[in-house]
Amino acid sequence: MCKTLLLISFVITGLLATAQAEADSTITRYASQLNIDGSYSFDIAQSNGAEHREDGVGGQYAQGYFRHYSPEGKFVQIIYVADENGYQPQSDALPTPPPVPAHIQRAIEYIRAHPTPEELADQQVRARQF
Repeated sequence: MCKTLLLISFVITGLLATAQAEADSTITRYASQLNIDGSYSFDIAQSNGAEHREDGVGGQYAQGYFRHYSPEGKFVQIIYVADENGYQPQSDALPTPPPVPAHIQRAIEYIRAHPTPEELADQQVRARQF
């Protein structure tokens, strides 16, 4: 029982210390620019090492990065582009999918090599459109 209470108190102390460190963080750099043509940029940094920078054109394009330290103390940086192809983040911190199994890859290649009559008709229509 005593060990459980001691463990709970350590966990609560750790959580409070992390929350306090975030609360004590102050903004050390702030720059923001909005232009008449709709382009913009901003750059924000905090005393705890967190940063966020972005440049773009409103509603069309944005690129930038944000970085911070995770609760585990690991440095995390995400570099991103957001455009007509959607949001495209890049980082070592992002999860990656497992490789495609060989039998699935063979099935995909077979399907691509043997289109259905409907797919062939669709390809012909699209070829005439362009």
